[in-house]
This record gives sequence, C-alpha cells and structure tokens, in this order.
Amino acid sequence: ISKEGVKVDNFEKELFILRKKLEKLANNPDYKDFYIPSLSSRTIVYKGLVTAPKLRDFYYDLQDEDYETAFAIFHQRYSTNTFPNWRLAHPFRMLAHNGEINTISANRNWLKAKYQDIREVWGDLAEYILPITNDTDSDSASLDNAVEFLVHSGKDILTAINVLVPRAWENDTRLTPEERAFYEYFACIFESWDGPAAIAFTDGKIIGGKLDRNGLRPARYIITEDTILMASEVGVIEFPEEEVKLKGRLGPGDKIALDLESGKIYFSEEIIDLLVKNKKYKEWVEENITPFIPAKDVPEVERKDVLKELITFGYDKDEINMVVKEMALKGAEPTYSMGNDTPISVLSRKPKMLASYFKQRFAQVTNPPIDPIREKAVMSLKTYVGKKENFLLETPQHAKQIVFDSPIIFDNEMQELIQTYPEKIQIIPTIFPPYDTALEPALDEICQRVEEAVDNGKEIIILSDRDVSIEGAPIPMGLAVGAVNAYMSRKGKRSKFSIIADSGEVRDTHSIAFLIGYGATLVNPYMAVQIIRNLVEEDSKFELSFEEAVKNYKKAVNEGLLKIMSKMGIATIKSYRSAGLFEALGISQEVVDKCFPGTISKLDGIGFIEIARETLGKI
Repeated sequence: ISKEGVKVDNFEKELFILRKKLEKLANNPDYKDFYIPSLSSRTIVYKGLVTAPKLRDFYYDLQDEDYETAFAIFHQRYSTNTFPNWRLAHPFRMLAHNGEINTISANRNWLKAKYQDIREVWGDLAEYILPITNDTDSDSASLDNAVEFLVHSGKDILTAINVLVPRAWENDTRLTPEERAFYEYFACIFESWDGPAAIAFTDGKIIGGKLDRNGLRPARYIITEDTILMASEVGVIEFPEEEVKLKGRLGPGDKIALDLESGKIYFSEEIIDLLVKNKKYKEWVEENITPFIPAKDVPEVERKDVLKELITFGYDKDEINMVVKEMALKGAEPTYSMGNDTPISVLSRKPKMLASYFKQRFAQVTNPPIDPIREKAVMSLKTYVGKKENFLLETPQHAKQIVFDSPIIFDNEMQELIQTYPEKIQIIPTIFPPYDTALEPALDEICQRVEEAVDNGKEIIILSDRDVSIEGAPIPMGLAVGAVNAYMSRKGKRSKFSIIADSGEVRDTHSIAFLIGYGATLVNPYMAVQIIRNLVEEDSKFELSFEEAVKNYKKAVNEGLLKIMSKMGIATIKSYRSAGLFEALGISQEVVDKCFPGTISKLDGIGFIEIARETLGKI
C-alpha cells in the first residue's frame, strides 16, 4: 500500500486495488473457495450460511460487549436465483439487497462493453480490477460490485446508487427541473439496474436506503432522538411510541440517507439537491440533448410491386393479413389462441425467420412481471442515440444525445437523421454472396467495417438489407446485429456508437424485440410500411388512410414492446437493450457464441451454413 494512504479515501481505494490483485492471484482451481468478504478501514462484513441467531455464535467479535459500532446493515434471505453459497450471503461490501435485478444480463453486458472507458481512467491498474462483475455471481453481488467500482472511481455512494437505480423520472411531473436534469443527464450515460429492489447501502461515511422505480419491495423507517431504523417490516425493533419522532415508508424511487459524520438525515429531494449542488447538469442537458422531432409524422411511400422482396424476406399471406394488416387496422397486436401445433423452426420443412428460433424469457421465482397498462407511469421507451462518453467522467459532452420517444422509426426519420448528421453516420449493407459458405466471412467483414467506422469517429451505424439482388442475399438482421454487438462488446467499444437496423424482414413485435434484445438501438421496419401502403391502395375493405394505418402499426409495436419488457419485470427499453433475454431453440453453439453470447441454448441445431441455405432458399 502506498505511503499516500494517510488520506482515508485514497487508503480505501488502495485496499480495493489490493483485494483485486489478491483475487487475480487466487483465480485458479486450487483456490476456488477463496473470497475476501471485506477489506476496508471503515466497514467489516460478517456473513455465513447460518440462521440469523447463529451469526453471533459464529463470530467471536459479535460476542464481545466492548465491540461497538455506529451503524449496522443486516439482511437474511433464502437463495432464489443461485445455489446457496457462503460468498453470496448478504450483506456484500457496500450493500444488502432485497429483490431481483431483472436487467442483470444487460447490465453485465454493458459493463463489459465499456472496458475501454475503464482502461482510459484506470490505466495499467485496469487489468487487475477487471472484470467488474462475474456472470456466476448473484444479481445482488453484481450490483454491489458496480457500486463499489463507481465509488472507487471517484463517485460518491449517493450518486452511484441513484444513477444505477434511478426513480421513474420520465413521466413524473412533480420533479423539480434540477431533479429531472440530474436523472436525464445520467440516463445518457448509464443503463438502469431495473427490478424490484429495497437496498440498504453504506461506504462507512453515509448509510442509506433506496427503493426501485416501481416500489415493489417494502421499506419502512422509524426515527428517534438517537436512532434511525429502516426495515422491510414494522416491529423489527420495538420503540416506545413517545420516543418516535418520525416514521413512514419509502415510496417508489424514494431514498433516505444518514451522514454518519454530521448526523444529518436526508430524504429523497434533499439527497438530489445535495448531489446537484455546484453541478451544471441542468445547463448541460438543456444545451446538449436534442429531442428528435421529425418534419413529417409518416414517410412518403408510393405503392409498388414488392412480391420478390416479400418472398426473399419470408413473408406469406397469413403474416400480411393476420399480423401486419391487423396491427395497422386496430393499433394492437393480433390475438392468438394459447395453443400452437406448428413444428418448432428447427424441425420445420419450410425456411423460417431467425427470430422464430428464439423464445422470450419471462419473470419467474419470487419476481413478478409488471402490468404495463396499470404501471404506465413507470414504463419508458425513450431511446438515446449517439456515442456514449466515458461513463466514469462527467462533462457537457456526455449529454450530447439524440432522443427518440420510441425505438421504432420509419424511412422519413431515418433519412432526416442521415441528412442532419451525415458526418456521424455510416451505412453498411448486410448482404452476403449467394453461396452457403459465404455467410460467416461476410459477418466478419461487417464487424471489421463497423470497428473501422467507429474508430474513425462514426457514432451511428446503419445496418441495411436493402441491397438484395441476384448477386447478394440478405443476412438475417438478427444475426448481423448480434454479431456486431458481440464483437464490439468484446473489443470494449460497444458504447461508442448506436445501431440502426434498417430491415425488411422485421414485421411483428417479437422480431423487433429480438433485434433490440441483441443490441439494436433503433429499428426501421421498412417492408412492413410498404405492405401497409399497398394494402391501403389495393384492399377495398381497408378503411383507414395510410397515415392512420402507419400510426396504428407503430402504436401496436410500442405497446407490444412494453408487454414483452413487462413479462420480465423491466420498465425501460434502455435496460432491455442487449439483455439477450431469449432462449435459443435449435441454434448451434458456434452461432450462439459468435452472435448471441450468454444466451441459453439447450438444443443444438443449425449453424452458419444451414442459416445461409435457408436464406438462399427464399431468393
């Protein structure tokens, strides 16, 4: 430990680095049980696979009457998402967490995608402290790792907790302009760790509690002359009523904190006031965030014969009439029966869309889904487009984002984006030569072209399958998006650009959610819009105008996306993006590893050659 350790903050950081170095040294099978619960000059963590009354018997410290502390965090729970494990018992180094992080896949993926940022700030030390999170850890352990890392990277713990687990600020008219600016500024930088959560946290100087944006876990507090208690239930510790000065419960997104040095108690609004003091978040947001408002609400599309394109992209009459037409007419997804007796895609004799090989996952165990209709106030499709600056720093440039109300755009919006920001955009065709061994090399070339474009300053990459011809077949858009997302994440550069999927094959909410789930920022379903234009012109029973039908289609897709997110208990599209919350059925491991890493795949199946053959069979 360096001699600079006389400063406690610096000493804490040195201890963090020391622990990380020791963990690196012990990273081999001979030390598989090696774990350091805490290495801090401010806090000590006691944990074990024991019932609560036995903890005192296990640790002699806790039996010593001379052993005193100004604060304590205690949490007892059953293991719900992982097998029982001593090192995963609560509390962790900076927090205890009652709940589940539904977005944990995306949160871990995005942290990996920002390793280049970490190397820029931490320099050579980055190789000791990476990785920040571990896929074998629990969601709570990963959140603790993220909070601890941000604190030792220069953020105070109140900022770290509030940017990782923000309140539902998007539709809340009660917030002050300063509060809104705080949340919107950090929304340009961080993906929220979303899901039901009651969190108790401390860095040894501040101790506090926080609820998730939905308030799906209980948290009640009692304040007396010399004590502040927060717990899930009333009556954990009995206080005479005359001693109670204040009591209440935390609501959705609320927080409470105690400064252990000054003894001052802060509530939600006071905490944000403290965090924005001497900061220019409001000014930075107002000057740099650009809401995207298109000149026209709908694209100008002429009727044309697209039979060849429909065959190439795998449309049939049922999909046109029962999916696209229904969505355009009713502004809602078509209603299906619960049964499905069609063969799974890998066993079908007919070529299938790649998205049909992937099944949506949904919330299980102790974790409820969200009702996206009743909980509309906390749901958000707000989409931030552009380069994400280094997430460990704070500058006005961090807020330089283009904001869309939805991840669904049409030709008019895409063209306006290209014309307005030509220097930021690169269009890359997702086409491969028409033979079955050409698909994988074409994907490699696309990934290299994307990396080169991003290294040269491009911030928006449009992957487009429009250039279909006898000499080029369309790469399934999910394959292209997944490959680029995974490749650039491995390079630590994924946060430096946004992906627009300009695709003729997407038509329903599942295929669009599939693209977003594997990294697409925006999706332009141009062929579905062309089908709607043709229906308006050709179908005598189609009673809506083109403008009404296109708006209905977008409304149906937006509501469908909210429904899909809500099944996993996720409230924001930012936290769903790159989460990969699907299970592959009939996709080979080589394809999963290259394009959809981390995706569950219990049944092997088609590889790149078979996918190429299915695609070529439709041309």
